Amino acid sequence: MNTFGYSLTDSQREAVRHALSGETVVLNTATGTGKSLVYQVLARQNRDLGAVVVFFPLISLIRDQERSAKALGLNVVAIHGQVDDLEARLAAVTDPQTEIVLVAPERLASDAFVKAILTRGVSHVVLDESHVLPDWERGFRPAYRKLGRFIHRSNPV
Repeated sequence: MNTFGYSLTDSQREAVRHALSGETVVLNTATGTGKSLVYQVLARQNRDLGAVVVFFPLISLIRDQERSAKALGLNVVAIHGQVDDLEARLAAVTDPQTEIVLVAPERLASDAFVKAILTRGVSHVVLDESHVLPDWERGFRPAYRKLGRFIHRSNPV
């Protein structure tokens, strides 16, 4: 298994093992403990099955994760409200070599995005920073309520 030169902790190894077997995984660990490495390993392991789609609440997190994934040699597409080349990025989403797609949940309102990612296929869906969801008021980020329908439609591994 390609772990990009890192040794996986027991919790990372268990999360990868369960996710690769098709189980739902909740990995709740402290910041900086390598949760991203779990979905990066899954992306490389299952790239033939589709891309890992990772939802983030903040553009700054999307940018940080895009940089770190690219530094590991992963094929990643980041889509957020501050990109100038949206059409090119949507086209890149459909590329069979794309391993990770990083987006905010509001992107699910875009038919073009949903069509692109469903064309590519989804191997896993990741909700990063999910610990903040209970703290937000019900109407703060209504797009998060669309994730369940997206997961059902995308039929990840």
